[in-house]
Amino acid sequence: MIQISLNGEPRSVEADGLVELILAASPSGKGIAVALNLAVVPRSQWSEVSLAEGDELELLTAAAGG
Repeated sequence: MIQISLNGEPRSVEADGLVELILAASPSGKGIAVALNLAVVPRSQWSEVSLAEGDELELLTAAAGG
């Protein structure tokens, strides 16, 4: 297990965790943007980007309104 920050909260994840696995907990995966260490991760790379000790992962959800 490694320690990362997920939306500002400490989280333990598998050492070989991929961004895609973290997102598996999301109901639909639609309307989500991902930033890893302040860099946007394109959806096409979610299954390729591995997490490392101390990474900061931000999951942002689009919301309608104004």
